[in-house]
Amino acid sequence: SWTILPAETGLIAAKQGVFPSIFGRINKHGAPAEALTITSMCIQLFMFTFLITDQAYQFVASLVSSVVIITYIFVTMYQVKFSYQQPKGRQRTIQLVIGLVATAFQIWAFVSAGLKFMLLLTLLFVPGIFVYIKAQKEQHQRHFFSPIEKIVVALIFIGSLFAIYFLATGTITI
Repeated sequence: SWTILPAETGLIAAKQGVFPSIFGRINKHGAPAEALTITSMCIQLFMFTFLITDQAYQFVASLVSSVVIITYIFVTMYQVKFSYQQPKGRQRTIQLVIGLVATAFQIWAFVSAGLKFMLLLTLLFVPGIFVYIKAQKEQHQRHFFSPIEKIVVALIFIGSLFAIYFLATGTITI
């Protein structure tokens, strides 16, 4: 499952046009060979880190937890948006309150994870931005990001520069 599930996710994302087409190529046996190869290489790289440090797993688990928190922030914000668009009434109010409380909690959890993980997460998002841009170019899109998304991308790049600087100076460690 470490290999097949991420490869299948890449395959589906490529079919939807949000991943480069290489992830969507199927071999004569019906398997996404390139996606499996890329996924396997990433997994092997991660496994190789165990030879370097015994804390690699804990570090990656913490990073993944922070990524999940970001996902949940967007889920809860969507609940707020969706609830707000519903007809006024008791059910709307309840769902809106739940969404607002959940969003506040997720933001608190993200901030509580600490600046270290927030900055290091930007290093993980930068390659994803380039993967997304490549996929959009393959779809012949001329504009990759909305104005708000451009601001978020700029903040991610700025955060990644700070992360690299802090890593290089030893201010934050892995």
